Amino acid sequence: MKALLTALTIMLVISCSLANGDPLKVKAPSLLLNQYAADDEPGIQYTVVNENATVFIQSVGLSNVDNENALDASQTMAAFSITKTLTAIAVLQLVEQNEIRLDDKVTKYVKHPYDPNITIRHLLNHTSGIPNPMPLRWAHLAREHDDFDEQFELDKTLNEHASLDFQPGDRYQYSNIGYWLLGSVIARASGKTYIQYLSEHLFQPLNLSASEIGFNIYDESNHANGY
Repeated sequence: MKALLTALTIMLVISCSLANGDPLKVKAPSLLLNQYAADDEPGIQYTVVNENATVFIQSVGLSNVDNENALDASQTMAAFSITKTLTAIAVLQLVEQNEIRLDDKVTKYVKHPYDPNITIRHLLNHTSGIPNPMPLRWAHLAREHDDFDEQFELDKTLNEHASLDFQPGDRYQYSNIGYWLLGSVIARASGKTYIQYLSEHLFQPLNLSASEIGFNIYDESNHANGY
């Protein structure tokens, strides 16, 4: 809760600062970001953009704790759960294309051991009741396992966590497994792999190069480590 409140405070102050003057000359956001990094996180990068340009960017802390490398804006970072936003966009694109419907049963596209009435909408808004086991033992970098079989790992995870925590639609509960299933829905409905779909329908239309966003680390010496 402390982290959430601090992050909201930072966002509010930066937003107000951007509205009231030149963001590059505003001291308060930098002070807040530095304090937050010192208290809770190895490093933080905060960027604000509009349709024309980057209007504010701040990097504080370290990109590598062991080597004490400073974090800067040129470094890449793992997106982790930011990919859920990309997944949701892809799902809604497929809805617009009439390839899927929000209230379709997930079993229409992907097999799973849960209530057959779980819908795509339930997965999107985290109301499916599917558990969220931690830590994420199946999360890793692709280079760590050349023979990684995602479908095998998904099936294994589903079998190990096959019981719902509550009935679909009863309440909200964050679920990584739910969005993993959505990735499979995207692949089945589009006829492309998840990576192919995002590359062709999100990254390329936005003119985002592989060095800006993607599924490979092209320069590990310039990549921030996760802790």
